[in-house]
Amino acid sequence: MAEVTQTTTKPSQLKQYLLDGGVEYLWVKSGTGGKHERKNIDECDFLNKHCGIYFSAHWCPPCRGYTPQLAKKYKEGNTQVTIIFNSWDRSEDAFNSYFETMPWAAIPYEYKDSLRGSKALKSPNGIPSLYLFDDKGSLYQTKGRSSIMERPFPYSDPSMDEILDVVKGHKASDFAEKEIFGFYFSAHWCPPCRGFTPTLTKFYSDFTKKNSKFELVFVSSDRDKASFESYHDSMSFKALDLFSEDPERKEKASKMKSFLESVAEVRGIPHLVIVDRDCNVICKNARSEVTSDPEGKNFPWKLEPVQNIKRSIEGINENPSLLMLCEDEDAAKQAELLSFMQPHAEQQDAMGEDRQIMHFIVTEKSDLGRRVRGLLGGVEGTACIILDVSSRKYFPAAEVPTSEEKLVQFCNEFLQGILEGQDLKMG
Repeated sequence: MAEVTQTTTKPSQLKQYLLDGGVEYLWVKSGTGGKHERKNIDECDFLNKHCGIYFSAHWCPPCRGYTPQLAKKYKEGNTQVTIIFNSWDRSEDAFNSYFETMPWAAIPYEYKDSLRGSKALKSPNGIPSLYLFDDKGSLYQTKGRSSIMERPFPYSDPSMDEILDVVKGHKASDFAEKEIFGFYFSAHWCPPCRGFTPTLTKFYSDFTKKNSKFELVFVSSDRDKASFESYHDSMSFKALDLFSEDPERKEKASKMKSFLESVAEVRGIPHLVIVDRDCNVICKNARSEVTSDPEGKNFPWKLEPVQNIKRSIEGINENPSLLMLCEDEDAAKQAELLSFMQPHAEQQDAMGEDRQIMHFIVTEKSDLGRRVRGLLGGVEGTACIILDVSSRKYFPAAEVPTSEEKLVQFCNEFLQGILEGQDLKMG
């Protein structure tokens, strides 16, 4: 008799996210009166279609400003996605009152903390944020907040050619040979911007004499055309045509600006991001690199697989991160510890956005290093830990790894959920 084997279907990324948080049901709005009802996960057929997870909270002013805009579009029936509210509110009462204003579904507040530990997807860096999933339940758009307002369904990102088509005085074909792009967010009214712009102008003029594959574009936050033009006249590079006389072109340029701001995660100006032709970020905070490497010897300043914390902590808040704390070791010992980390870090780095663990080494005493040790309860001496800020936990290795194999084993045990975490000392 032939052997009967049972096959199992792997949950989609969206469903795995909900499973990781133990989510058993959703609140689903019905009718026009804003009433909601409890629906078990297996009854929510919309999870097999295009969906969006909306990370938001009532305490957040930008959320309160954006939610009515999204709700208006959603009620018009033009979104073609089912949105699910994922609350970052601080109490269930706040969640309930905020959810009453929304026309879509919601993850019950009781699952808020457990979802933060999901490995299925990375939480956004800030809110409001809208993640979009296709009809296979796969995350394909983390910048849904702007794309759902400005792009046609299914709200995919604009191409680089679409962006370059609204560069002042140019069209996309003018940049056909370019491979690396910088976008400089700045404004004349901003004193730090006026201080940095001459440095960037000189860098661009000097660097492009030896590297013809690079292009730099100014993305203005100036308040009027005259300010924009006088400020741009001081620059040696291109600019988005945000003050075009053509209303259609001006509107398109404005939409491209919103998209670029979300790609670069702009929190303030001046801000410089370096991307490739597919808009993949190579260096998120290139302003400091221009200052420290004015000749562009290390351009385009891609992050090392193992980051030295004195140079960068990019990704440490968003991803589980292996930290090797070895400030008191001599250079030879630090190099040995780094050699244990390097192969695994390079393997993870090659995974791109699917990277599971970041890697950092602390080789010098600093205020930042002391703050990190404070989060770990004041751990002393050489130590190897995995820091998971999103779950507010850290996972110490029983002993400092003495080989590459032992370090990989430690990382694998974390990814398999074997290790027991300790609470970060956030106070």
